Amino acid sequence: MSESAVDAAREPVRAERRGPAYWRVTFDNPPLNLYDPEVEGCLTRIGYQLEADAEVKVVVFDSALADRAIPDTELDNFVERFAQRIASFDTEALVAVKEILNEENPPPAAESLKVTNARFNWLLARDSV
Repeated sequence: MSESAVDAAREPVRAERRGPAYWRVTFDNPPLNLYDPEVEGCLTRIGYQLEADAEVKVVVFDSALADRAIPDTELDNFVERFAQRIASFDTEALVAVKEILNEENPPPAAESLKVTNARFNWLLARDSV
């Protein structure tokens, strides 16, 4: 049931529909998965595809370059099972939970994101770390 959202051979980000309500997005932009214009373009296209998919409930983001303490297969299997389970939940229940979470821990304000982005850009522009 796999359906590629972008051409995996050329793109630094791939999206795959793993089920009717579940997508997986993989960053693969060696050596460090840096966010660059190509990644932004891929994410924009993937975002439009996800918005157009009325069935999607779960999107898992991962890295093809992961270096983790937990063995890849063990963690990948856990995430896969968890994502499939959430994707099977009723849409109204997921919306209600999201609303509760947003009340308890609101998303950052736009002004806060601008400040964070400015700091990030400043760090990138420096000659040394």
